[in-house]
Amino acid sequence: MPHRSALGRLAASLLALALVLGPAREAAAQRALSQVLDLNRQGMDMYNNLEIEQAVALLNQALAAATRGGVTGAPLARTYVNLGVVSIGGLGDNGAGLEYFIHALEADSSVSLD
Repeated sequence: MPHRSALGRLAASLLALALVLGPAREAAAQRALSQVLDLNRQGMDMYNNLEIEQAVALLNQALAAATRGGVTGAPLARTYVNLGVVSIGGLGDNGAGLEYFIHALEADSSVSLD
């Protein structure tokens, strides 16, 4: 019977670990989402102020934060849309803008331009 007892302890330990890590993972995901949204806002503020290079840098940081933090769906799509807008409107790079728009639609097919 020691075998079952050891399995029981292992199962209890794994459950306890899952209960501890679950909220920590959720908090990290929430921080990543918040960072992505904030960087997008800052990036588009820079774009609206015609500070194009800073806008590109901030939006690329948002994209990196989304990748690291596992942010998907609408927030990721919005980041790609914003990069597309800045690429076309700020840099005159229609090809890059189109690629960003395609990535946006892949991330969330309901995304649209503001």
